[in-house]
Amino acid sequence: MKGGYILEYLRLEIERKHETSWMFGKEVLIPRFTSWYGDENMHYKYSGINNIPLPWTDELNELKAKVEQQAYTTFNSILLNQCRDGNDSVGWHVDNE
Repeated sequence: MKGGYILEYLRLEIERKHETSWMFGKEVLIPRFTSWYGDENMHYKYSGINNIPLPWTDELNELKAKVEQQAYTTFNSILLNQCRDGNDSVGWHVDNE
């Protein structure tokens, strides 16, 4: 899988969601699109959002295998974030949930 193809595939074929979260007492759109793919039992929760994984696609499995080979480890899921443009951002925070 070539680099340009990977980015095009991710941009066009990955199922994305535009989630909301509560901040400072009001519901706001999170300033990015997210996708959660993984093994069936790999639920992931953050900011009150319960992510149930979508099944691995053939392309993501191929990419996962290449990354695992280089990293000498295995992975059970992937969180994909897509910012719409240079105006999307998230303030400093800790992902410690």
